[in-house]
Amino acid sequence: MVTLPNNLTFVGLNGNVVGLNPSNSVNGDTIWTWTASSGTGTPAMVYDPVAQVLYVCVDGYAYSIDKTGKLLKANTLTGKGSGVASIALGPPATDSQAQYLYVAFNSQVIPLIPSTLAIAPNPAQPWSSPSGTGQVTLLMLPGFENGMLIASVQGTTYGLSLNLDQLWQNTLPGLGNGTASLATTL
Repeated sequence: MVTLPNNLTFVGLNGNVVGLNPSNSVNGDTIWTWTASSGTGTPAMVYDPVAQVLYVCVDGYAYSIDKTGKLLKANTLTGKGSGVASIALGPPATDSQAQYLYVAFNSQVIPLIPSTLAIAPNPAQPWSSPSGTGQVTLLMLPGFENGMLIASVQGTTYGLSLNLDQLWQNTLPGLGNGTASLATTL
């Protein structure tokens, strides 16, 4: 049985996720390697420290993995297409708001229930970009009001509620198209 270090670093490459020990100053020992059953692209990943689960999206397939590299759940997201993925974990659930895991690819954002990876029921519904197609970049703003998700598709940036209602849109005039990177001070 492998003894897990207190901290792991996750590296995603070509449909694989590697759990590394960052404490080893020589080479960052590989603790485990997990390979997606479908998809060979770069895995998008987010770690939930409360549930101690790593959520992964590869080419339109969603997975949850525990700290030992064991697959917990998978969802093929049938009919949603594929593409380079982005992923974000919403703030913890409250009395009025469920917690969602958001996966984005193919010009859409899809809310999932973290424990099952099932597509969330109403009121949350998948969101599709009204303009632009391609890769979606996501950024979660958990501390902003009741939480907000920022999505960017080909340079047009959108503010979305946690239920994926579109709040605003900014085309960023004069900056052109392309895949955006996002950061925040929140």
